[in-house]
Amino acid sequence: MFDKFADYAYYLLPSPFKRVAKAINQFYIWCTVMGKHIDDLQQDIYTVREQTMIISANETFLALHGIDRSVRRLRGETVDNYRIRLMLYTKIAEQAGTNQAIYYVARAFGYDNVTITRSSESALWATATVSLIGGNIVLDDRDLMIAELNRVKPASAILELTKEQRYQGKQYFGSAYIIGKIITIRQG
Repeated sequence: MFDKFADYAYYLLPSPFKRVAKAINQFYIWCTVMGKHIDDLQQDIYTVREQTMIISANETFLALHGIDRSVRRLRGETVDNYRIRLMLYTKIAEQAGTNQAIYYVARAFGYDNVTITRSSESALWATATVSLIGGNIVLDDRDLMIAELNRVKPASAILELTKEQRYQGKQYFGSAYIIGKIITIRQG
C-alpha cells in the first residue's frame, strides 16, 4: 500500500493535522525528512540480515564468518564450497570424534560415497581406512584431506585414506578366434 515510510507516517496522522496544504504542513515536512532516514535504515537492516547468514553472505562477509569459526578458505576452493563447509562446521563440531564427523567432512569436500573400515591387517587396533568414492569433487589434495579428517577423527584412531574416482563412459571389449583359415572378429 505504501512504498515509503513518509507516506505511511503521514497517513497515520489524525485528519485535523492533514488539512493544511502539504507544501507548508510542518508535519508532512517532518514525515518526509524522517521517512528518508528510516527508509535508509530499513535497507541497512536488510543488508545486515543478509550478511549475517552464511547462505546469503557475500565473499567478504563469508571470510569473516570463517574467521569467527576458525575455518579458513582453502587454496583453490570455490565460494560455494566454502559456504557449504562453513554451514557444516557446527554439525562437524557436534559430531567430532565419531564416524559421522568423517562423513560430514567428506561431504563438505564433495565426496558422496564414504566407507570407513577397520583395518584387520594392522597391528594397531585403532587403525581405520577411509575410502572416498566419486561425487562432485571440489578439492583433490590428499594431504589436506588427511589433515581435515584427522581433526575430527576419533581420538585414538589412525586414519588411512583411499580415493576412487568413477567415470561413466563406454568401454569396448573385442575377441577374435580362428576357425580354419577364417578369422572372425566380434566387438561386444
